[in-house]
Amino acid sequence: MDRLSHLIPRVLSRRGLKDEAAASYITYLATEWIEDNFPDQFQYLRVAKYEYRKLLVYSANSIASAELSMTSEALLRYLNSHEGISIENIIISRSK
Repeated sequence: MDRLSHLIPRVLSRRGLKDEAAASYITYLATEWIEDNFPDQFQYLRVAKYEYRKLLVYSANSIASAELSMTSEALLRYLNSHEGISIENIIISRSK
């Protein structure tokens, strides 16, 4: 009998949902890291999407943008330390 950890990736791949599931997992991990490291600025930061090996984060506050940009390398290292994740760049954009 197959283990669930082996079955889920096969089903996602067969249904064409593997990339979407990976992007969702990456945005979840990034959101969790930002919440843990910037609890005061978390309300102003929103991880929007992962696409083409780039992570897009929207910021509603310039201070939150500056703090995240100073530690974006640490976030990049954290995310790339997980198996199967390879992110080239984190883009921080101001939102309205």
